[in-house]
Amino acid sequence: MQAPKTSVVILAGGKSERMGFPKPFLAFDEKRTFLKKITEEYTYFGCNSIVVVLNKDLFVDRNRKYIESISGNIKVILNDSPELGRFYSLKLGLSAIDNTSYCFLQDIDNPFINRDLLETIYQNKIDFGYTVPYYINVSADIEIKIKGHPILLSNMVVDEIKNIPNNYLSIKDVLKQFLKRLIEVSDKNILVNINTQAEYKSLFDSEPHEPEELFSCS
Repeated sequence: MQAPKTSVVILAGGKSERMGFPKPFLAFDEKRTFLKKITEEYTYFGCNSIVVVLNKDLFVDRNRKYIESISGNIKVILNDSPELGRFYSLKLGLSAIDNTSYCFLQDIDNPFINRDLLETIYQNKIDFGYTVPYYINVSADIEIKIKGHPILLSNMVVDEIKNIPNNYLSIKDVLKQFLKRLIEVSDKNILVNINTQAEYKSLFDSEPHEPEELFSCS
């Protein structure tokens, strides 16, 4: 589909200390990294602006082939202060986006994003707040709503975040001041959060590693 003036900020500015391997360049399959898989999904969905916020320490010769493997209208922003946390990374990413109506916020540690989910979230967008998907988990006949990712920010929220001078905030706390729309989805993968070697192994049945090969750049 085409999503006019819709963008995404992909947060990949962490140090991946618990994983012991840079999460953006983990193998999703034999040919694609997490980063390539995620950027492909947003490209196919129709985002006209894709921004990746990357830890500056990962922008080295050894990793350059992985960065170069992503193609399309994708901008890479280097975070030179990853110790400031995710909110600072988000502000860096949003500062690189102009003239957007809606912006997805995507974490690098969930590569299972897909176009159907993005379309569902987009179709439930709101103009003066943000949209959050949730999955209903049933345990002992009790239904529990569990919120997941990605979330979709309206332009109003984007502009407000850009103008916040304080970098030492949490995204969750900042969003509390805005209107929130919750939408139920059937895709349990919105809850995935791959931060450790054990979590990677449980999903991919292997130790964390890089792809064996990459698609050639077009």
